Amino acid sequence: MAELKKQGMVLPPTNPWGCRISSSLLTTDHLIEVQGTQTSGEVEVLAFVEDSGPRWISVGSDHCDRSAESFSHNMPKQLCPKPCCHTVWPFDEVKDHWDQLVLQCRVKAQLEWQTCQHGNVSSQLALPDLLELIACHGPGLVLFCGTIPFALDEEIYPESYELMLQDPILKRQLTHQYDVVVVDERTDALPAGA
Repeated sequence: MAELKKQGMVLPPTNPWGCRISSSLLTTDHLIEVQGTQTSGEVEVLAFVEDSGPRWISVGSDHCDRSAESFSHNMPKQLCPKPCCHTVWPFDEVKDHWDQLVLQCRVKAQLEWQTCQHGNVSSQLALPDLLELIACHGPGLVLFCGTIPFALDEEIYPESYELMLQDPILKRQLTHQYDVVVVDERTDALPAGA
C-alpha cells in the first residue's frame, strides 16, 4: 500500500480489496486492444466459483489502465480486457498444496523478454479465506485472487505477456500469452469513408 501511495495512486478502502468488473472483459484471446499507452497487466490465479465454493482455477492477467490509477481504484480495472488461459484445473486437485503453486509473468518490452513477476501464492490469502471476505458471491463468480510482487523497478508498458501458473507437486503448468495493441484515438487515422 505504501508503494501505491508513493506512486500517487488512489488507495483502495481496504487491503485486500475487490471491485466488480464486467464479465464481458474476460477473454481467452491472444491479442487485446487498449485505449492508451499506459496499460499493463499482472499475473493472478483465477477462481471459478459455484455455490459450494471454488470449482476451477486458471491463470489470467488483471490488465489495467495505469493512467487512471491517480484518480480511481475501480475505474482502471474496467478499462481493459482481462486475458486468461482457456484451460482450467479442478480446485480439489490443488487445494491441499495451494501454497506451493507458483505464478510467473514474463513480458516483452522493446523486443526483449524479461521476468517481471515470479513467486508462489503463499504470500496471498488462501482461496477459501479470500471468499469469506467477499460480501456477495455465488455461481458464476470469476475471482482474480491477487498478484505477487514485481521484480522490475521501473514502470514499463509491455507489448506482450506470458502468464504461467505452475504446479510443482503434480508437475504441470497453465500458460497464456497475449499481445497488447494500442488503438489509435485520432479520427484522422480512420480510412476515408469510415
